[in-house]
Amino acid sequence: MGIELHKASRGGDVTYHGPGQLVAYPVFPVKAGVVAHIEAMAVAVIAVLAHFGVKGEFRRDEPGVWVGNAKICAFGVHIRRRVAIHGLALNVSTALSAFEVIVPCGLIGRSVTSISALIGANVEVQQLLPLFVESVANAFEIKLAPTSDVVLERTFH
Repeated sequence: MGIELHKASRGGDVTYHGPGQLVAYPVFPVKAGVVAHIEAMAVAVIAVLAHFGVKGEFRRDEPGVWVGNAKICAFGVHIRRRVAIHGLALNVSTALSAFEVIVPCGLIGRSVTSISALIGANVEVQQLLPLFVESVANAFEIKLAPTSDVVLERTFH
């Protein structure tokens, strides 16, 4: 399928990152613990999903955001010197066939979905970026100030 394999220092098992996916690495100090950090990311993702009429839920025993029995967002966090790096991958309009060649996050027999698949309409990652940034700020209880330091990078060809 032309998919490259890369090893990473984040938690979790095998995952896929590709076009149509919002991959975000909120680099923040971990103040209340790793689980609280992941739960805050989940709150942000669930708020974005709600905007599209999709009800997501965080599952602590199977970290990620789920819609029914399908995972829509995976988390992988690495903590170094009490700072979280890596983050999340939210399937927006991801080609779900890419997940057929792996066992996503090591969860055997589980399916993966996307916002576009659930609502039956194509949603572009760029469409939800402002909402996502606002949701992350709310979830982590931080105030955003206008700046030109935001890094939005497209790494897929």
